[in-house]
Amino acid sequence: MKIDFLYASKQTDGKKIPNFRERMTCPKCGLNNRLRATYHLMRELFPDFEERKIYVTEEATPFFTKLKEKNKNIIGSEYFAGDARKKILIEGLNREVNNEDITKLSFNNGEFDLVISCEVLEHIPDYKKALEEIYRVLKKDGYFIFSVPFISSSKKTITRAKIVDGKTEHILPAEYHGDPVNADGGCLCFYYFGWDLFKELKKTGFQESGIYAYNSPKHAYLGEGLILFAKK
Repeated sequence: MKIDFLYASKQTDGKKIPNFRERMTCPKCGLNNRLRATYHLMRELFPDFEERKIYVTEEATPFFTKLKEKNKNIIGSEYFAGDARKKILIEGLNREVNNEDITKLSFNNGEFDLVISCEVLEHIPDYKKALEEIYRVLKKDGYFIFSVPFISSSKKTITRAKIVDGKTEHILPAEYHGDPVNADGGCLCFYYFGWDLFKELKKTGFQESGIYAYNSPKHAYLGEGLILFAKK
């Protein structure tokens, strides 16, 4: 495994602790701990993954590429404001990708067995509408597997920014995360989620939801890591 100290935390004695979740990467597949654990959970829930209808809320990433190698029919997308539902050429990839607004998906009701979303919901101002859309496009008994910044010590979701009259209002200092289609700008983070997220999942209609906590020397899952899931 490859590991560095980017985004590392510090102990009281000043010793750096690597961010295992994001910065411990497999040199073979190119995926970090969080993404490998997401894949692991998906394979446990869907052993016949190759035959399933799946939508992933990313397309210009190594993670999507790995999934596409296993399931040729998998659908992915990115988001480009103003051009919803049109294919967009990504020059760095030398190919076009689908463009979808996760709050207004173009897919039919009950189209997918599984929706996977990795570190996306925190960038959606109206994330509750996104949950409703994901629920809508899932088949009966379909699963939603996702990861978000989750604060296990917080009962309530922390709002960092919001949109007021079409303008961004910052409640906390602006925080930007990596964007596969805009490496220079990044994506504004609107939320750090707390336990009330599960109430929102239930309101949306999901019958079951929970957390998949992973830590395994055997699979090189070090440190702390969480993947969330919901079943329709």
